Amino acid sequence: MTYAIRFSRSAKKDIRRIPNTILHRIQNAMDELRTNPLQDGYEPIRGYEHCYRIRIGNYRVIYELASTIRIITIIRIGHRQNVYREL
Repeated sequence: MTYAIRFSRSAKKDIRRIPNTILHRIQNAMDELRTNPLQDGYEPIRGYEHCYRIRIGNYRVIYELASTIRIITIIRIGHRQNVYREL
């Protein structure tokens, strides 16, 4: 079963700021989320229910999982130094 992926407004803005060399790896990781949202390397975010992150080098993809309706909402994408500050 596959999940639908949606992007928040801030995630759409984040994508424009990411270098193309990393963007390809991030897109591959998001494609893998469609089939397995709790894949190896995912980590729940403390203090936020149903929010998880995956690591892609020095970048993080933070997403919210609604498993009952099979939707993944990408909340933020960014460098590990800044991405958690803006949650």
